[in-house]
This record gives sequence, C-alpha cells and structure tokens, in this order.
Amino acid sequence: MASGPMSGEQRNSFFSRLRFKVTTCFFLFFSLHFSLTFWLAAEVTTLENGLTLLIEKNTINDSTALCLLASGGRLTEPPGKEGLGYLVLRLGLDPPDSGYLREFMKTGAETRVASRGDFLLISVECPSAQFETTIKLIHRTLSRPIFSGIRINSLKQIMKNSQKKETDDVDSRAEVSLLAAFFNSQGYGASSFGTEASVEAIKGEDVVTYYRRHFAGSNLILSVVSDLEPEKIKSVIKATFGGWTKGEKITPPLPEIQLPENREINLEKEAKTAYLAVAFPLPPLTQDNFVLAHILEQSLGGGPEAKVWSLRWREKLAYEVGSKAILIKSGGCLFIYLKTLATKLSLAKEKLQEIIEAIAQNGLTPEEVEIGREAYRFSVYKSQEMKRQRAEALALYSGFGWGIDFDKFILNKIDNLSWPEISDYISAVVDLKRAVFLTIGPKGAVN
Repeated sequence: MASGPMSGEQRNSFFSRLRFKVTTCFFLFFSLHFSLTFWLAAEVTTLENGLTLLIEKNTINDSTALCLLASGGRLTEPPGKEGLGYLVLRLGLDPPDSGYLREFMKTGAETRVASRGDFLLISVECPSAQFETTIKLIHRTLSRPIFSGIRINSLKQIMKNSQKKETDDVDSRAEVSLLAAFFNSQGYGASSFGTEASVEAIKGEDVVTYYRRHFAGSNLILSVVSDLEPEKIKSVIKATFGGWTKGEKITPPLPEIQLPENREINLEKEAKTAYLAVAFPLPPLTQDNFVLAHILEQSLGGGPEAKVWSLRWREKLAYEVGSKAILIKSGGCLFIYLKTLATKLSLAKEKLQEIIEAIAQNGLTPEEVEIGREAYRFSVYKSQEMKRQRAEALALYSGFGWGIDFDKFILNKIDNLSWPEISDYISAVVDLKRAVFLTIGPKGAVN
C-alpha cells in the first residue's frame, strides 16, 4: 500500500540522516586509506629517568606535534591554592629574555598549555625542520624556569584576568560550575585559573615544590607525531629531557563524587539570552566507560539526529543545543545543554525535562544509540587527522594507563558493545535523582 508524501519535518529528518550516513561512510573510507598510507605503529620507550616517550611516524605532511603530559593536574593542587598547576605551567614556558622570544618565533612553533583534572599539558606543533631547535628552546625554559617574585606576580595578574574572561564566557562558566557542584570547588572542581583568593595565597615556595614534584621523569609522558625518523627524535629527547631527575611517581587518592544539597544552580548574567544545562555524574573511568560515555554523549546531543536536537529544529526553543562528557579518573560528568532567548527559557526547561524524564524511564532506542555509535566512530577517525590532536590523544591514553593502541580498542568496542551493556549504562547515568540543573541568564529569567 502506497504511503502519502512526506511532511516537511519528515523530509528534513530523512535528508539529515542521509547526509550523515553518506558523510560518515566517505570519511571512514578516507580515514582507512589515510591510516594505511601515512601511519606507522607508535613506538614506546622508557628513558632511564622514567620518562615515557611515545613516537608515531606520520608522513602526511612535514610538521611535528608533541605533547608533554605531567601527572597531577588540578587534583594535586593544595586546598586553598587552586590555580597553582596552571601558574607553574606558564612560568615554565615564560621567555627568559627578548632574545629567546625572537629565537622561538623564528621556529614557527605554536604552543598551548592546559591544567586538567588529572594532568598538566603542554602541546606544541612546529615545522619538522625546526623540531630540534624547538625542543631545545622549550627544554631550556622548562628545565630552568625563573621563579622570581616579579614573574610570579605578573602571571598572577594574567590569571585574574583569565578568571574574569572565564566568568563572562557562558560555556566555560558552566563547566566550572558543574564540576564544582560535584567536587566542592577543589581539585577536580576548581577552575584552572583558581580564584582571586587562591591565587593570592600561592607563595614562591609553593611554586618550587609543585614544580619539582610534578616535572620529574617518573611523572612525565612525551608523545611525538612526526614525519621524522624515530631514531632522530629519540636522540633529541634523550639529549634534553633525558637529563631530568627521576623523582617519585605521583599517585594521588581519587575523590568520590558528592551530590550537592542544592541541585538547582542559578547564576545571573545580564544578557538577552540564557543557558540551561542538566548534568549527571559518571562512574569511575575505565576503558569500557570511556567508550560508553562518548557514545551516550553523541546520542544525546552530538548532531542534528541526536535526542535533544529536536528542541532546536522542531520546537524552535534553542539556537544551540549539545552535550559534553568531561572525563576524569573519578568519573567526571556528562551534561546536556541548550542556549535560548531568555523569553523562551521557561518553556525550553520544561521541554528539556520532559526529554530527560523519558530517557530516565525508557532509555534510548536502538536507532538513537546507533546514531551515537556512528558519530563517535566518525569523531575518533577525525581526531586522528591532525597531528596535534593525535599527539594529545596518545599522551592521554598512556596517562590513563591504557596504552598507545587504545584507539583500536575504542573502534572494536563501538562495534561489539551489547545492547544490555549500553542500556544498563544509560539507566545508571541518566538518573534524575542524581541530576544537577544549571541556569545562567538575566535575573528575571533564572529566578
């Protein structure tokens, strides 16, 4: 029996799914060709001082990316001195003089630093021809940082400015607020930049102690993705970072997630728009949970066919929707968010709650989970395109103790997860009794 013509909504949904599947198939084919053509298996070397060196040869272009990971991160910052890790990172890369700065600029290298829950991270990408010069320059400042009062105070002021920017940026403010709700504004729950009070409380001896403890060979992982020969890279790294002290390995106790008494967080921000999120704590991190969290993340808000996207394209209640998993060793959290006009906030919250309640009661359909599987598979391959992202991923996998072949585990797990395994995970995570709601917007709307 012939069916009638599709409605506009059905056509939009059909063509959206079709575009997604065609794009995914094309990208997966390209990525497979890419990996077979340009990649060689990564090598692992442990230097005498305990530093773990990961090298992956990738000849797609003549650039080199590296990631230096130091164990500890925000988790090992002393209470009341949040922001110490980030301060030490910035001091470690602070140019000693203008001559050094000119030399570094000539290399064409780009750097970024981050203080995460479990790790401190320095990420660098440069032309391969400048790799040796770049490494020697970074090693020069990082091995002999200048911890003078003037430099410390100057960077403290920069961090205070970053605190203000973080508060003004709704996405950053939301992440910090949600982690603080589960971890009491310390360790995992702290901002990378700390607070004005915590930064002021940091003394010179705190900086020296933190640096010596974290920047020792036993606590360092260095990953390099490059078209250069691995032996050349090993030679350069041994001549620089190989001379660092071994130190004691950091193994901090992991805090348990604490559900806050007030699970409705309302923050005021003068604007015509509003931000709404609902967050759920995640179980302690394992290889399986890492994959499951990302599949659920993609199923809920990863793209036009994800569960909450109907609030945007069908209900017209948001101009942006999505979901994000923040993964740390204790588990972290997964949150769904939307951005809308303040005038639509009340109705948007009502509709979002309806969706969450339906998921909590009935879970997701196999079709919705399949969308999450495909989207996550797509993102795994996409993350391997860029050398810097690949270097960071290799370092993080090693930092979590999972090894350099963890991406193969991910792809295998995506294909072979059983339905009971997926549905049980969704039921455990999407639990309204453990949910935290966050609203950021103008006073009249949030209250």
